Amino acid sequence: MNCIQNKTCIIINKLTLFLGAGMTMKRITVIGGGSNGMATAAYFSLKGHAVTLCDMAEQMTERAAIEAQGGIVMKGAFGAEESPVAIARITDDFAAAVADAESVVV
Repeated sequence: MNCIQNKTCIIINKLTLFLGAGMTMKRITVIGGGSNGMATAAYFSLKGHAVTLCDMAEQMTERAAIEAQGGIVMKGAFGAEESPVAIARITDDFAAAVADAESVVV
């Protein structure tokens, strides 16, 4: 993966170092449902974490598509083979999204 051209990758690499390679499953909330937020949520979900994706309802334009296809389709990124990456929860309720999160990514 070319992290020089991919800002999402750089952010994810720093978070991966923070979370540690051998950590047990964590409850992670990703704030922001745009392309970077969706990529981050999918990445952590692929790594075995329970992910909540949260944004304002009017900003999360892809929510219906994500729910209809059963997750976020990564189109080959992060080792995914164009199959949907399931996200544990998608919400616009910020208080609920962070209430039980062990980590929050903004």
